[in-house]
Amino acid sequence: MNIVIITSGKRPELLAQTLNSMVAHAIGTHHHTIVIDGYEHYTVDDCNRLDTALSNAHSLIINRDPQGASASRNIGASSIPTYRRQKYVMFSDDDCYYCPRWDESIEMSMQLGLVVSGHAH
Repeated sequence: MNIVIITSGKRPELLAQTLNSMVAHAIGTHHHTIVIDGYEHYTVDDCNRLDTALSNAHSLIINRDPQGASASRNIGASSIPTYRRQKYVMFSDDDCYYCPRWDESIEMSMQLGLVVSGHAH
């Protein structure tokens, strides 16, 4: 599953919590694209740490001027390379906490043809 995480650029600590819970509680591996919408509260060190943590299997996009969540989602989704595109793209914000086996639940729902929407906790 391709996952695009949008952060407002104001809360690097929440983004770190989101990524930690997402990775710790996932069953499978997923391609993450993080779009920082606005740069005001992120330092160069924050971005370097994110870039290093994500490695070359993932993407970090920094919009220095905020463009809004919708524009950032479009930028994130369109940036996924063709060879990495999977059947589904999931969008998340930077203030979500993921429960154990979250990805298994979403995958099962999608295979059943259910539309998955809502908020993480």
